[in-house]
Amino acid sequence: MLVLQMPEKDQSRTFVNNTVITLTTRVLTALAGFAISVILSRSLGPVGRGVYALLTTFPMLITDLLSFGLGAANTYLVGKYKDRLEAIACNAFIVSMIIGIPTALIISSAVYWDLFDTFSELDTTGFYLVVFLIPILLLCSYLGGVLLGLQELKKRNLLTLIQTGGMVAVLAVAFFLAEVSLGMAVFTWGFSWCLVTVLVVYWIYRSVPFRVRLEKPLLKRGLRFGIKNYFGQLALSFTYRLDIFIIGYLLESSAVGYYVVAVSFAEIGWYFSHATGFVLFPTIASRGDVKNDRMTIIVAKGSVLATLVFAICWFILGDWLVMFFYGADFSPAIVPLHLLLPGIVIGSIPRVLNSHLMGKGYPGIG
Repeated sequence: MLVLQMPEKDQSRTFVNNTVITLTTRVLTALAGFAISVILSRSLGPVGRGVYALLTTFPMLITDLLSFGLGAANTYLVGKYKDRLEAIACNAFIVSMIIGIPTALIISSAVYWDLFDTFSELDTTGFYLVVFLIPILLLCSYLGGVLLGLQELKKRNLLTLIQTGGMVAVLAVAFFLAEVSLGMAVFTWGFSWCLVTVLVVYWIYRSVPFRVRLEKPLLKRGLRFGIKNYFGQLALSFTYRLDIFIIGYLLESSAVGYYVVAVSFAEIGWYFSHATGFVLFPTIASRGDVKNDRMTIIVAKGSVLATLVFAICWFILGDWLVMFFYGADFSPAIVPLHLLLPGIVIGSIPRVLNSHLMGKGYPGIG
């Protein structure tokens, strides 16, 4: 079979353009996320900010637990089997509903019958809302992988901007004209995810017919790829998110609020490595030449250097920034911020290398 490839200069230019677009999106997303964090912290205080973090982190953690690596697998499958796009998209919808809906029902039933004391202090209505977002979050993750495999970077980045930008707009209006409550913040977060899921469903199924038919051979192929990377990504996800629940269990909700502010400041340093890795994965998956290795080395070096410069600036200015934007109530977040910065620099390396290995078809190594 004849495979046509773009000239090397065109491929490099496309990669750079996609990286710039994605990095710009990440910067705008970081600014929007920072605005959201400031508004919520100023409105809800340390305790309310901590409860909001617990409520919104829980469904994301469950989504990662139940994804089985199919989001990344869909990116890989689309890059390798573009003629099977319809089957890949249909599998994404069916599997997300089969896994997500029963899970939401089981968790909500368990909480309703007081089987878990862990969530007794959380807002019950808000908790039920975020739990029933699990199938929607799964679908968004799976179809987002399809968009990434098609290298629809503009649409994929637009989804991110809509999700965070919409939240900023609603919360900013409420902050200046009315009052931002915990319930309103959680509802706005959930609605923003519903909106982007509707958009990604529209974009995917506008180009391929929608059929409720499970393609088992293709699903098995996707699971074989996804499961190799699943446990590593799950461990990474637990590393990033489980700490919030550990702090919430051992300490009061205000401690979660302090820690979340420190993390939100520190993780801004990952936007460059995330942007380059985000573009690198589908680029490597759709190509097969050895020159990919050289490109990955250059990208990894650039990511580490950019993250190191950020960490130094944040270490110097972090104290003043926390006090200025969040106020004296959040001054306990300064020490955790300083402690997180070395890990941010080191963590930028595997983010790029993992995308390279996954694109080459070795998710288990990454």
